[in-house]
Amino acid sequence: MAQAVKPLEPEVVSQYFQPIREEKVLTAKSISSPSVGGDITDFGQNLSGVELLHMKGKSGEDIRLRFAEVLNPDGTMYGIFAPGTSSPNPGFGPGWSDAGVVILWTGWIQSGNKQIIDENWDGMEKYLAEILAKNPNYLNQKDYGIPFGDWLTPTATTPEDLLATAYWAYDASLMEQMAAATGRKEKAAEWMYRYGAGVDASAADAGFHRIYLHPNFSAKLGSMKLSYDSAYGSISSSWTVDGTTASWKFTIPANTTAELALAATNASSMLVGGVTLSPMSKFYDVGTKRYRFGAGTYAAKAALK
Repeated sequence: MAQAVKPLEPEVVSQYFQPIREEKVLTAKSISSPSVGGDITDFGQNLSGVELLHMKGKSGEDIRLRFAEVLNPDGTMYGIFAPGTSSPNPGFGPGWSDAGVVILWTGWIQSGNKQIIDENWDGMEKYLAEILAKNPNYLNQKDYGIPFGDWLTPTATTPEDLLATAYWAYDASLMEQMAAATGRKEKAAEWMYRYGAGVDASAADAGFHRIYLHPNFSAKLGSMKLSYDSAYGSISSSWTVDGTTASWKFTIPANTTAELALAATNASSMLVGGVTLSPMSKFYDVGTKRYRFGAGTYAAKAALK
């Protein structure tokens, strides 16, 4: 017995963007024939458009059109061009290299398949760790690769280190989500407390029994706040930057100690509880040549380099 099926008609909605209209008609600046079998039509600029051709030929002949953004030195077509790639380069750059994190995150978020994360976690982690090793000040300014730049900026050129740092921060946020989804919560927290707030475990006394402090205050970030639940209790570190001065508050849990190497920060000087940190201060430990703090909450002011 036949059954009538009512099709599901798609909803017709108006487009949410401006209509695409012809803006102008461009004519070729030059036409050359650097190689046999083809001509190069140069419009003298990059553009998005539709070609209009008036040609003569025999019936059945094929005409092939190719498009490029730059030419080779001999006038032949180079191909698709991205800034920085027409000269020797390291083969990576901000945004493009970050696809190794962004695409995997997208695959997981779209499919829910956590195996994507598990199979690629080590590679993603090494990528971010490599950036940190070259940029311990948490600003991706060194060895970020090809300066592709912001192709779509409507006004002034966007600084390349700003783009590189923004992508690095974006990668870290995606890593945090993937870590939480796959039972790597400690890994997610690790990126923040180690590389942001400057709280680390000490190999000399692991498990956060001895805490290593190395905050790097950033005027671009403006502020950072973190609380980490260790086996001994909550460790917190929060700071704000105003001009060349940073205000820092940190808490060390009971039965633990913390060490601070001032040279490992970007502060030229620091006061903790109103005491200037120097080899003569009560916090200075002659044996380690670092400043040592017992359990408690401390307020500090730092003059930035």
